[in-house]
Amino acid sequence: MKKKKLSILLVTSFLTTLCSIIISIGAQELVTIDRVVGIIDKQSACDVETWKGKENQCKCCLVREAISSPGDFDTVVSRCKSFGLCSDKSLETIKKSLGVSKDSDLAKKIFDEAVVVKSSECPIFVKNDGTFDPDGLIEFLVCAHQGGKLKNTAFSAKDCLKAEMLGGQKGVQTIQLFRVISTCSKSEGEQKFIIKEWPRGKGFSEPRRLETTRLVSGMSEILWPNMLPGYPTINVPIAYLRYQDKNDKTRYLSIMREAPGKPLKTYLQEYLANRPSYGNQLDKIYFELGRAVANFHKRFMDKPAAGKILGKTIIHHDLHVNNVFVSSEGDSVIVSFIDNEMMGNYVTNHQEVTHDLTELWFQLTQWHKLQFEKEDYLRTLSNFIRGYASAFPSDQRRQVVVEIGELFAKAGSPWKRDPAITKEQVAIVIDQLLNEGTGK
Repeated sequence: MKKKKLSILLVTSFLTTLCSIIISIGAQELVTIDRVVGIIDKQSACDVETWKGKENQCKCCLVREAISSPGDFDTVVSRCKSFGLCSDKSLETIKKSLGVSKDSDLAKKIFDEAVVVKSSECPIFVKNDGTFDPDGLIEFLVCAHQGGKLKNTAFSAKDCLKAEMLGGQKGVQTIQLFRVISTCSKSEGEQKFIIKEWPRGKGFSEPRRLETTRLVSGMSEILWPNMLPGYPTINVPIAYLRYQDKNDKTRYLSIMREAPGKPLKTYLQEYLANRPSYGNQLDKIYFELGRAVANFHKRFMDKPAAGKILGKTIIHHDLHVNNVFVSSEGDSVIVSFIDNEMMGNYVTNHQEVTHDLTELWFQLTQWHKLQFEKEDYLRTLSNFIRGYASAFPSDQRRQVVVEIGELFAKAGSPWKRDPAITKEQVAIVIDQLLNEGTGK
């Protein structure tokens, strides 16, 4: 009997410990503090090196303690002072910069502004399986806006919102997908948004990378809807929300503006149906795509090695024909990059541009089901390289073409993934471009 009681106590102790671990893991927040992105939980050290300074260290502590004592902001400030992470001087400096007078108001403001994924306390508008129908999603978005969790006025009222499910575009990384059209703002006109639920098992990994990308110096000028001539627009979420479904399961949503135009794959399909009359249009699209990719690479490029033009830089790393959107009307071509979360891995870990140059010509037949003639692939490649080289000064273009050929030649793993072209064919294209004077 004693052994049985002991066993029960041991099991109870184990389950209690396990539950506390699970609670601890769940009690974390993705935050941005003065352009520093990180995850804070109850055990975070809030060191000066990670958060780049004493004041940010104090802000980290305020967020950390607010996780432990939600709503009790006087206690939050008191703890951070007792831990030596917030001094009276640092608190006064932060209060002055944010325009608040009370310590408790400061702690609340820091927590509300730093936390990236906002918790909605709206009534549950979901179905029994935890997902939304279009009407339920609109109710939820409007409620989140009214509660201050979704700042954008595009979600201010139900009667100026329409939602539709995009079920055919869901994948392994997407549980729910909607398009929401807003006419709530007279000054903005019609605005289109994509609402996506990402898997709970991924945690904050995806929004963390996207936030890291968004905050890179020089990125804000090309975040859609901002545009610079010759550059791609980069599409990242404008907000993140989470909610508890009817089974108390936490669900995560990202909200982003819809990229302009349509996927590059659609243009390729139209070319297949209308060749050769569509050829000139496709030539222009691939030229502008090459120029946009080059300008993006140049914007963040390290100093190249001696004798080289192309250095390491931030890369997209998943630049296939479904992740490039193109709006082409007349002489105007707008290129947009979507699914940009991988960029966050390369913000401080710059890479050679090889992957972004080669990805567009791999897995086209098996994965994307596009059946082109070899001449078609080589035609798009040739115009892409012309466009890429055009982004550089005229006296550097020939060398850029040479270096692109070298990068294709030494690329490793891409050539094992259903290549639409061969190394030998790339070499022929490079020779043709050099012989015709591309780069002069």
